[in-house]
Amino acid sequence: YLDLPSLDGQNEPASHVLEFATSLPSFSFVIRLGKKSIIRPDDSFRLDLANWHITRAFLTNLRPTILRELILDNNDIRRLPPLPSIELLHAKNANIYFLPEYADNLKQLIVPNNSITKLPHYPRLEFLDIQNNWIHRIDYRIKIIIACNNPITGIILGDQVDLSGCPVMCLPKITHAKSSSIQNGKLTWQKKNKY
Repeated sequence: YLDLPSLDGQNEPASHVLEFATSLPSFSFVIRLGKKSIIRPDDSFRLDLANWHITRAFLTNLRPTILRELILDNNDIRRLPPLPSIELLHAKNANIYFLPEYADNLKQLIVPNNSITKLPHYPRLEFLDIQNNWIHRIDYRIKIIIACNNPITGIILGDQVDLSGCPVMCLPKITHAKSSSIQNGKLTWQKKNKY
């Protein structure tokens, strides 16, 4: 076990230990904050920092070169640094205003209940949960999109899209659909055939 001191906001020595640990080629130990394990080698390099009062300063010092999953729920992040190796980012209620510009391996982005206004282009993104933010546009195709309660004015539709709670005047024109309808506040459509 590698035990880290508690994070108190003023003194963050844990970030230096995590920076070193997450840059190693492989883990043979468990990293713990207090009584909670946050990285386990059998977890595919998953770092769970939910409810630990993590700030952006902490994440800036962290170099997650081998992390695949990062969980930051219920923290005060505001702006995320580049996350080049992350495949799953889960940051619900993390006070995020800005997503990382560089996260080319990101496949799942789950960031409901923040203050995000812009979605950067993530070429491998397949699942997006961006409920209760301030997103106006989603300018590239994502397989599954949950964008409830956003002021959407433009969207490229994926296979499944939930725009419940988006103002009706903000709903996008559906150009690649055979038919569309809104029932019980949920937008549905049928794709056009390719032939």
